[in-house]
Amino acid sequence: ARSGGEAAQLRARAAQQQRRRPRRGAAAAAQRRRRHRARAQAERRAAAGRQAGRRDRAARALPAPSGPRPPLPPPPRSKMADLAGRVLAGDGGHGASSGTMPDTSEKFHPLWLGTVVFAAIAVFLCLVGQGLRFGKFFSRGEASLCAFLVTIAATCMWMMWAMTWLSQVNPVLYPFMQGH
Repeated sequence: ARSGGEAAQLRARAAQQQRRRPRRGAAAAAQRRRRHRARAQAERRAAAGRQAGRRDRAARALPAPSGPRPPLPPPPRSKMADLAGRVLAGDGGHGASSGTMPDTSEKFHPLWLGTVVFAAIAVFLCLVGQGLRFGKFFSRGEASLCAFLVTIAATCMWMMWAMTWLSQVNPVLYPFMQGH
């Protein structure tokens, strides 16, 4: 049997400890939601104030448009564009119009031949990978991985070869000395 004063002190101490103790469960979740809502509202108010300030500054800085803008002048043509236009028109960029473009199909036969060779090698290696699958050296997954890697490798090597080959072809637009 404690006196009223002691009981009040014990209750006050228990309430103080409970305030220090973090909340758990539904009460804690409700408190977090309230804090989150208050923080989100403050952020929205601050963003709205910044946006209004931007609009005010923009309205003061820019004059109001008065009618449609005039069209821009066309850009000047370069010498390279003139030469390209003449080549596409059929005179080869040399001034004398022949009426047709020169036949360059024979010039690119090695490119097509190399492409066929790379494709044949890729198909052959894919078939070898499938053969190793049937010979029980590869599982089904390993055989499909082999086909994928062979395809990627052949494509990358072909692209490297083709770019190297194409960089050595005579360019379509080449300088031509006048008077010879």
